[in-house]
Amino acid sequence: MKKKKIELSEEQIDRVIEMAWEDRTPFDAIVLQFGLKEQDVIQLMRREMKSSSFKMWRARVQGRSTKHSKSSSEDVKRFRCSRQRTISNNKVSKRLFFYILKQKFTSQNKTQPTSVPVKLFLNGIQEEEKRADSWKLYELMERLTNAKGRMWGTSIVGFGEYHYKYKTGRKGDWFVCGFSPRKNALTLYSMCDLSQLSFEGLGKHKNEKGCLYIKKLRDIDCQVLERIVKSIINSL
Repeated sequence: MKKKKIELSEEQIDRVIEMAWEDRTPFDAIVLQFGLKEQDVIQLMRREMKSSSFKMWRARVQGRSTKHSKSSSEDVKRFRCSRQRTISNNKVSKRLFFYILKQKFTSQNKTQPTSVPVKLFLNGIQEEEKRADSWKLYELMERLTNAKGRMWGTSIVGFGEYHYKYKTGRKGDWFVCGFSPRKNALTLYSMCDLSQLSFEGLGKHKNEKGCLYIKKLRDIDCQVLERIVKSIINSL
């Protein structure tokens, strides 16, 4: 049976990378939250990081008992500060340990706007066609949102502002629409459910709830893309 591919957003990928680097966060916690097994995490890290950084990470985690729950010491199963023994004298169960981990990485939006100049980021894209496509997307979104783009995190260019609040009570600020020149595709982000929009006539693409993936702008009809971006803006 063919394994179902797990699609992750930019924010989710950032969280997986953060958890993978954390010495005391076991791979089991990543399986629990994202469904990615250790081999899947290794493939993601190899894909998302520079070769030197990936080798440094592999050297760091290989054989490290705290990254594998079965070989972790009893102390690692205690989610506590150095004074907790004198406070409660209680161990946290593995189930509660993973629950706390999940809350830690989902309670707030870790991708925040930065002061890095967008021009510096876009001009730093090595692949010429992707750099040109990124500037075209920038100009399109800037014109339609009537807002200057700014960097969110390390690799997302966002336009406009949108304050969201979920039924769970979680709330925060995000951009109206944005994009990231990812290695495998140009990824467009929005706060609306893209499955409710029509992509007829767009051309070669993939999409999920909040993301639209396009390899190259020459593969699509940019007029249709403009209509889609307008629909995203009007839906909020």
